[in-house]
Amino acid sequence: MVEACASVEFRQELLGLVRLKDTDGNLVDYPDTDATARIARELRAINANLASLRLELPDFGVVRSRHHLILDGAYYRPTEPVLYRVFNRGSFTLGGRAFGWWQNLPRPWRQRLMIDDEPVAEPDFAQLHPSLLYAMQGRRLEGDAYETGVFSREHGKLAFNVALNTRTLQGTIAALAKKSMWTLTRTQTAGLLHALARRNAPIARYLHADQGIALMNLDSRITIRALQRCIAAGIPALPIHDSMLTPCRYEGRVAEIMEDSAEFVLKRPKPCHVSVSVVSVPQMPSGWCPPPSLPSFQLGLFLDLPAPVVVGVQIRALRRSLGLSQASLATRLGCRQPHVANVESGRHRLGKWAQRRLRELMREVRDQGR
Repeated sequence: MVEACASVEFRQELLGLVRLKDTDGNLVDYPDTDATARIARELRAINANLASLRLELPDFGVVRSRHHLILDGAYYRPTEPVLYRVFNRGSFTLGGRAFGWWQNLPRPWRQRLMIDDEPVAEPDFAQLHPSLLYAMQGRRLEGDAYETGVFSREHGKLAFNVALNTRTLQGTIAALAKKSMWTLTRTQTAGLLHALARRNAPIARYLHADQGIALMNLDSRITIRALQRCIAAGIPALPIHDSMLTPCRYEGRVAEIMEDSAEFVLKRPKPCHVSVSVVSVPQMPSGWCPPPSLPSFQLGLFLDLPAPVVVGVQIRALRRSLGLSQASLATRLGCRQPHVANVESGRHRLGKWAQRRLRELMREVRDQGR
């Protein structure tokens, strides 16, 4: 089948950028409305930007056929970075996630991708759907929604997310029992589900209530908003579903954009948290020492700076003392030069991730000066 289709050139526009499925999962026609036209315009604008990205997978361990990548025996067809959205059950309020070919890659292979010749990071929303449900109730998720204190977190996470997509408790138990990796008995599974409901009492009514498809619509709106913001900021980014692929140097800024986008869509302050990888600050050149003009009191200030207050004038003074341009400092902090300029002028404040990297840079300066 793969070889028979090898000469076929696939275009997302042939099936449509905006796709609607019925309750059986079949594609169906729909009348064009202002809403569907707006969604299509958004996707065309996004895809026009994505078309300029170079998305590549280094050759080590990769087998290539004429049109496919063969990874661990599985076939993947890379195309231009293009997104389309799929809505479900005959409604544009259900589903709606954006899809691209790179999302099919297993995470270890996604982590090896290169965007515009740069290695990628994948900031992702932590406990996205539980966080959205708590926000819908005007609450904030504290701690780990999947931890019950009795069962493993892995069992808790899988059970919680299955429970969001079933209609009854017994249906959840049956769905979990069918999974090959599920090791609990039906009695233990019932105990776990009751423990999850107690742990998450403010949102327990959403379990076994078929809420997953509606939550997908909500997270798809957050993703589209975040992607539009990244494009406006000149940051290359490709969405997964609850995460983004972006060059490592932009990870901190993209994480902030993702959190801000969730806040914008939900109209709640900081409803979701984005997890980032631990990225070390680029090292100073060998033998580099801080200039004698660097004010020691400013080093001390930044080492103990209470977040999120950062004074732009002091950042400018430190940058100049270190002999760095705004672009060089932006690279070290994982943001863009215009953002540094806006921070120094007092128009923007430095984000928490950039603050952390600034502290690391200051510690490195201090240690190399000893």
